[in-house]
Amino acid sequence: MTDMNERQRGCHRLIRKHVSPGGEVLEISCGEGRLLRRLKADGYPVRGTNYSEYDTVPDGVPVTTGVSVISGLPFPDAAFDCVVLCDVIEHLSDHARTLAEAARVLRDGGFLVVLSPNINRLSSRLHYFFTGFLKVKRAFIGFDVPPGKAFTFHNHPVYLPVYLYQAHSIGMDIADFAGAGFKLKSALLWLLFAPAVKASTWFTARFGERNLRGRESGRLVFDVLTSYPALCAESWISVHRKSGGARSAETRATRLPKWHRTSDR
Repeated sequence: MTDMNERQRGCHRLIRKHVSPGGEVLEISCGEGRLLRRLKADGYPVRGTNYSEYDTVPDGVPVTTGVSVISGLPFPDAAFDCVVLCDVIEHLSDHARTLAEAARVLRDGGFLVVLSPNINRLSSRLHYFFTGFLKVKRAFIGFDVPPGKAFTFHNHPVYLPVYLYQAHSIGMDIADFAGAGFKLKSALLWLLFAPAVKASTWFTARFGERNLRGRESGRLVFDVLTSYPALCAESWISVHRKSGGARSAETRATRLPKWHRTSDR
C-alpha cells in the first residue's frame, strides 16, 4: 500500500473491514485512482469518477470524467455495495445533495465511506479562537480565483453535528468513525483538554440542546464529537450503512417553527 497516502490507507482499511471482497465499489472523484487500484488487487470490482482531468489515468480501472456528484451520478439506483468520498466533500457546496446522491446509487445494506479534513480537532478549535480561520488542511482561497475554479479549495469544511443529521435523515446509519493523521501535539492537547471538552459536550447534549436531550441522536452526537478521532485526527473517516427497512422514530417530536410550511409541500 506504499502508493497510497495515509488518508487513502485509512479508507482502504475501513472498506476491507466492512465490505466483503467482491462487493462493487465506486469512488467519487477518485483522482489518480490509487485507492481503486489497491481495491481491485484485493478482489473488488471498482469504478471511479472525476470532475476534473488528471494527467495519470489508472490502468484497468474504468473512470468516467466530467462527473459532478451534485448534478447527478451517471449510474442507476442501487448499483454499488460501497461508495467512497476521500478528500472530496469539503470541496462541494451542497453536502446534503452529495450524500443523497451517494446513497441513491448504494444498495440496501451498502456502505458509504467519507473522509474529510477535521475542523473539529482541538488544534483547529484553538487556531480558530486566536485567528478566526479554521484549519482546513489547505491554504485559504485567493480572491483572484474565478468561481469556476473555487472547487479546488476547501471552501466547505464539514460541521460534524449537521453532517450526522444529514446522513441519518436519508437512511444512512453510522457504522464506524475513525481518523487518519495523528500528531504528538494532538495527544498533548487531548491530555490537557479532553476531560473539560467531554464534560461540556455531555452537558450541552444532555441539557443544553433541547432537540438532542433524552434522545438517541444526542448520545450519537456526544459519542462522535468526544471520540479520540474527532478531537485529535487531522482527518476523520465516517462509515455509514444504508438501512433498507423502517427505522425507529425519536421518542419526542421536534417542534418546528410556524413558518416551516411551504406551498410546494
